[in-house]
Amino acid sequence: MGYRNNDCKSLACVGGAEGQCVKAPGKWSNRSVTCSPCPIKDYVAPPPAPAAVGHKELTEKGAVKNVPTWAMTGSWGAYEYTKGSGPASGKVEHLATKQPDFFSILGSNNTGSSGELSITSGGTRGWTKLTFKGASVREVSVKQAKNSWEAGGGALAGSFDWATQAWTQKDMQATVGATWTVTAVMEEGNTGTVNVLFTGAEKGSKPLPAPSSPTAAPPAAPSSAPTTKIMTKPKEAAPGP
Repeated sequence: MGYRNNDCKSLACVGGAEGQCVKAPGKWSNRSVTCSPCPIKDYVAPPPAPAAVGHKELTEKGAVKNVPTWAMTGSWGAYEYTKGSGPASGKVEHLATKQPDFFSILGSNNTGSSGELSITSGGTRGWTKLTFKGASVREVSVKQAKNSWEAGGGALAGSFDWATQAWTQKDMQATVGATWTVTAVMEEGNTGTVNVLFTGAEKGSKPLPAPSSPTAAPPAAPSSAPTTKIMTKPKEAAPGP
């Protein structure tokens, strides 16, 4: 194609991308090109990730069996959650980060009777209370996390009330700008999801009062088979209705 008689400042190209201008005459001289717009394809959303249905294990006789898994998720505020670790009822999604404005939570898929979840707080935020929704929790412990999955540091003092399924801690300032791992012990044979709702608070806030006489879980029924546990990042739950 030629240029527009303007000393190569623009080419005679309509609807396309201009290339290099050559001032010497040639087969491109006295020609112009009009390009058609590129076709636009309708956006097709990717299919949702399949929900975790189980974990395959070998029996003593070498047969493969499917062990059901259950998810431990987390949220805060008005249904806010971290992508990939929130409940089905979650409404406001946040990306996982090491330096969140509020919180960043990493949940888990588990087999057996215990599961873990880690929470990282922002530099000006902490949390005062954990409320468990869904499957029944028997015991709760909170330890300082050395990394995303290891609860190998010191324990955070607090008390768990089985009747209200709530764990209240005694040192809110210790949660500000820190990562803690929550371990929940469930009923034997549990296959139900449990969500941990964190009650957030600004830096400098006082801890919430704990129940004066917290109730303990009733004695567990004896188990005839050992339990196992796997720790993997939970797959993203489908949005609620």
